[in-house]
Amino acid sequence: MQTENKIYPNFKSYSQYQRELKTQKANNKIPSKRQLAPLLGSALGVGLSYFAASKLPKKQNGFLEALKVIMMAFGANIGGILGANAALDHTNPKNAIKQQKKLKEASFQIMNISIPMILVSSSLELCKHVKKLNNNPSKIIGSIVSMVTGAFLATKITNLTKEKHEEKRKYTFKDTFANVDDIAATIVIGFPQFEKLNLVAKSLLPFIYTYSGYRAGSKE
Repeated sequence: MQTENKIYPNFKSYSQYQRELKTQKANNKIPSKRQLAPLLGSALGVGLSYFAASKLPKKQNGFLEALKVIMMAFGANIGGILGANAALDHTNPKNAIKQQKKLKEASFQIMNISIPMILVSSSLELCKHVKKLNNNPSKIIGSIVSMVTGAFLATKITNLTKEKHEEKRKYTFKDTFANVDDIAATIVIGFPQFEKLNLVAKSLLPFIYTYSGYRAGSKE
């Protein structure tokens, strides 16, 4: 082994390589506490904002539904960040950079939920009040266009406000999960006659926002 190391200074035995690989994986692994904290914080934020939203007027109104959604989006992301912050080691200067990343992720998550939702609810309200547009195809097309436009704007604003050294934000498959709420809102606002679908759509929303807040809080 000594001869091999003299000839090949960078030579590592298989057992040494395995030990180093194991250490590297252990160092890169996020501790379970830091995984659970943003999830619990996000869930609590959603629960509190959901309770607050339940106190709003019950009448069917697109803008009221959008307000409820935005309240839950804020609650989830603020809860996710506060939960993650509680689990961070504040004596480590590197964690200050992580906090900034979490805040930026939260701002994107909130925009990615709020902007499409405002556009979807506006589109559905327009369909309600314009006779020629008050039909199912118009509502569905309007909602799809609003979702795509809202997601594009959220990504664009994030990239316009980023620092020069930061990577450009790309809209990923994971980001589409947050826009499932727009489909749910389309059902709730645009098709109130489908009671069972409405119930399913409303029950999905807290889980969607909890995931959104978790993503912000677990950003490394």
